[in-house]
Amino acid sequence: MLQVGRRRMAQSSWMDNERVTFAQGNAEDLADVPDNSVDIYCISAGMHNLPHPERALREAYRVVKPGGRFACLEYGHTDTPVIGQICRWYWDTGIPFLGQVLANDRASYERLARSVRTFPHQKRFAQAIRHAGFHLPGAGYELYQWGMMVAYIGSKPRTA
Repeated sequence: MLQVGRRRMAQSSWMDNERVTFAQGNAEDLADVPDNSVDIYCISAGMHNLPHPERALREAYRVVKPGGRFACLEYGHTDTPVIGQICRWYWDTGIPFLGQVLANDRASYERLARSVRTFPHQKRFAQAIRHAGFHLPGAGYELYQWGMMVAYIGSKPRTA
């Protein structure tokens, strides 16, 4: 995924002056990243895979500069009953079936479904982000695809 991101950014003015860097590491332990050194911490569909997402949130807060941004796109839980039933069927049956048919790997896709299903509801995860120290405006998140995807965009207070 990092290679894809690098390729896509290669033609951008952001890359010309080394304002964007790509790094791979353990989100729960960013020991190689100095305190207050990152303008934007961005993670997409990764928090649900972590054993301790609250540790990753604390690390994100530690490395983001005061006034910097935290952005997270994650799977959500729809609160609409009919859509919720469809989503549960999709995650519990559809995704593992497709994993078996397309990748001959049902177990990995069952694990993915479990990790998404057990990830906190967006209201609870927004509270966890706030507890880590970030400011989130309003409800703290935006819902997409009937709540199947959730965007959290916050900031570290300038006085932190």
